[in-house]
Amino acid sequence: TLLGTAPVIEGMATLSVSFGTPGAHAVRAEYSGDANNIGLGSAGTVDFSVSTPPAPGGSGTTATYQYDRVGNTVVRTDPRGYSQHTVYDAADRPLMDINAVGGVRQQRYNGLGLPVLVSDADGVGQQTIYDNFGRVNKKIDGFGNAKEYSFDLPDGSFGSLDSPTEIKTASLTQKYRFDADERLSSQQLLDTTASGGAARVQSLSYDLAGRVIARTGGYGKVEKFAYNAFGKRTESADRLGGKTLIRYDARGNVIDVENAKGAHYGFEYDKADRLVKEVKPLGQTTRYEYDAGGNLLRKTDPLGRLQKYSYDAQNRLTEVQYLGADSSLWQKATFQWQDTLLVAWESWDYLRPEGQQQSSATLSYDEEGRKTGETVSLPNPAGARYSMSYQYGYSAASRKTKIVWPDGTELQYGYAAHGGLERVSIPGTGSLSVGEYQEGVATLWQLPGGGTRTLQIDGLRQLRGQTVKSPTQQTSLQLQNSFGLESELQRRQRTDTLDGATSTDDLTAVHDDDQRLTEVTRKGSFSNETEHFVLDALGNRTAHSRTSGDWTYDANDRLLQQGSGPSAIRYTYDDAGNMVRRESPGRTLDFGYDAENRLIWVRQVDGAWVARYGYDPLGRRLWKEQYRDGAGLPLAQAKRSYYLYADEGLLAEAHQVIALDAEGQVTTSAAPVLHTQYGPQPDAPFTTALLLAKTLDSNAQQQLAFLHNDHLGAPLQATNSKGQLLWAAVYEPFGQATIVSHTPSAEWPVVEINLRLPGQYWDEETGLHYNFRRIYSTVAGRYIQNDPIGLMGGINEYAYVSGKPFSHFDPTGLSALGDAGEIIGCWGGRVAGGAIGEVIFPPGGGFVGAMIGCRAGRRGGRAAGEWLHTKLSPPYQKDAEDDSDAPNFVDTFEAIVDRLRYHNFCDKPPPKTGDKCMDRQRKIDHKKECIAMRQKLEDDHYPQGNPKHQRHIRALVKQLNRLEEIHKEDRRCQERLKGLCK
Repeated sequence: TLLGTAPVIEGMATLSVSFGTPGAHAVRAEYSGDANNIGLGSAGTVDFSVSTPPAPGGSGTTATYQYDRVGNTVVRTDPRGYSQHTVYDAADRPLMDINAVGGVRQQRYNGLGLPVLVSDADGVGQQTIYDNFGRVNKKIDGFGNAKEYSFDLPDGSFGSLDSPTEIKTASLTQKYRFDADERLSSQQLLDTTASGGAARVQSLSYDLAGRVIARTGGYGKVEKFAYNAFGKRTESADRLGGKTLIRYDARGNVIDVENAKGAHYGFEYDKADRLVKEVKPLGQTTRYEYDAGGNLLRKTDPLGRLQKYSYDAQNRLTEVQYLGADSSLWQKATFQWQDTLLVAWESWDYLRPEGQQQSSATLSYDEEGRKTGETVSLPNPAGARYSMSYQYGYSAASRKTKIVWPDGTELQYGYAAHGGLERVSIPGTGSLSVGEYQEGVATLWQLPGGGTRTLQIDGLRQLRGQTVKSPTQQTSLQLQNSFGLESELQRRQRTDTLDGATSTDDLTAVHDDDQRLTEVTRKGSFSNETEHFVLDALGNRTAHSRTSGDWTYDANDRLLQQGSGPSAIRYTYDDAGNMVRRESPGRTLDFGYDAENRLIWVRQVDGAWVARYGYDPLGRRLWKEQYRDGAGLPLAQAKRSYYLYADEGLLAEAHQVIALDAEGQVTTSAAPVLHTQYGPQPDAPFTTALLLAKTLDSNAQQQLAFLHNDHLGAPLQATNSKGQLLWAAVYEPFGQATIVSHTPSAEWPVVEINLRLPGQYWDEETGLHYNFRRIYSTVAGRYIQNDPIGLMGGINEYAYVSGKPFSHFDPTGLSALGDAGEIIGCWGGRVAGGAIGEVIFPPGGGFVGAMIGCRAGRRGGRAAGEWLHTKLSPPYQKDAEDDSDAPNFVDTFEAIVDRLRYHNFCDKPPPKTGDKCMDRQRKIDHKKECIAMRQKLEDDHYPQGNPKHQRHIRALVKQLNRLEEIHKEDRRCQERLKGLCK
């Protein structure tokens, strides 16, 4: 229970909330002054009581809600016993929300009841100005950056009553046009910065039922869509004419998906419309079984391996068992929860030797349910267990203010007036701080020691240029990018300077009509050639200028042979879709997987061990044992690596010297040594755009390396506080890296950075990249396993980012995320797209939807819980709208428009008449309309259900029920209303 007083709404009304003493649960809210800003005094008090909640920190199962006399929710107490409070003005508008840690979110209103100033619990606010029709006219952030809205139609075309026709910032103008039914028909983006080019124009066409049937891109190429009589999409044709066809059963379940090459994916359901069987084009079958509550109980894969799930009374996953095809128990995991927060897990790997089977973790949270720490304990071949941990700190508004590394080093995060990351303080070193902003996006970073990193950003938040300088103003990195009309990278010019020597890399990229990469020309120090990529209708590479002969695939899109002749590489797969053998010139490797299709060992064809791997129940790789190098030669000293992950991905790794006996078992080992710790941007995508690394250098000394990333978040260089270049990587189009460094010395050491493309970690022993949920091959430019989420990750289950490596990235190995705007948003410490938050048509697939800047609103424990839920959800109970190759921005746009209409109506209270009875009846009618709108939003855009929407609908229904109950008890009002009706 909160204690103390929180003043709010300065200058418009004085409002305070006083909480009872410890042990008491009486709450009194007081407000005074002109809360409505309409000249009417509204001084008074409201009393309400709060029932005794469960003890804070407990593990109850019931959430409680308290209401005031008119049905407003004033207290919400979660099952752990922590409460959130809301205080309303005389017009029943929320004036402040107080979270469980005392943070106060405030709102101010104008005379029409519209919010004109909203500030979060950190005091970060946004001012909104309206026109005479109550429409947003301007928004101003904490830095004074303005976004202006216009509803004029100077060309005489159709408009919309509620939607703007133009949104303008200092660097970008967005123009919208509508048809006669107020549906968006086109959008034009005009970058007004010096680097801005031609306007980007995209448009939509509709059928008579209002469904999108065509989308025209920036180059005039068209995607087409068709529907059945029930509004289900049955056909999607990409810009190259490739068609994806979808068939449904009588209840609207997808039963067949036919890709552009004629291969079919089949699905069967039970009477409750739950997926029970999934069949690949070549017949491999996965089966699912459920309990009465709809929880997945058993999953049997095409190899006959079984996954068994157990749940508690709240339908929370408590145990998973992994069995081999012979029914032997391979692995087991258990989970403990508080409410929806995962607080502990434990796993056993029975394929490992005795004493090295068990791993565990404990997680802690604060009153707001925010993860405050995690400790992972791993088996150690030396005998004792090895543990690593980290901690988080938060502001009142849930911005992360610190992260504590396993060695106890505390990185502190500071934020600017607009809420963006402004400073990272490093003990004993100084600060990484922002010196300049462009509309809230950081464009000048000052490094400890006096070095700088300068970013050139255009109006679309695309990285046009980057310059890294040492404290003596010597340039170590110079980067220039050029983008096309759909934000595809067209040219990249890079210059690196190392100890006075300069290297260059000038890259030009060509894309087909579907924006897939087909040609790359490189000139400079690392390559002077033109690469050609020939792709089939599904994005499979069928020929490559570097290889002789065709690349061949089966109907499941598995790569069978890469080229022909003596340089050919051949691949073999199991029925679960995993590559189990790679035969390349001079070396053949075999790969083994566990029951969840995670790579657990690699051996040479002669049986010699190359590496072994272990994972936690969340799919994160916890350890690796490496015995051979990339050429297949035994390491002079085998090693075991331990990995620790935070919300932002890889956080730390430790190394340990080991040795093997003749049976392949670890016989001796030294104690683990903490080797590298990473400094992420708060809430960034998984292992993407890291800021720094503290690592052991070539002199075995701790070295702080500052990472400089490309437009997608892949590291290009690492420098120290002296400006010395410690490490650099030059990438080929699909992620193959050439590492650049000098000869190490005592005065100028080098470091090893194994980070590669966003979310990827290089494994020397195989040359492959660990990409969280899958393993990626830079040689083939694709994954060696099919997508764990199936067609929800794209129509081609092995393709990497649909063949668009310069505009998209995949940090988790599940599905592609947008483009440069997201990572620049992280660099700038603000929501992706920032001033272009209303962009509906995402250039290159980026700005809307994939993630909301670097503050995705994740809460560590909930993220873990949601991931477990996602992992257990059958992957194909879906409409075609979920298919990433039938671009879902159409549905995203329609959802955005419907949400805007909902908020434009429901965020405004009905106008008051001065008659108490009529005002309450209007409020009831208003609530009913909002519930109907919200339910339609759910039905139209979230057919599989959306917990957030469902919770909101339930809250609205409770408010409505309370209002109607009060109204019915007011007999005088009922009699008056009856008389009015007569």
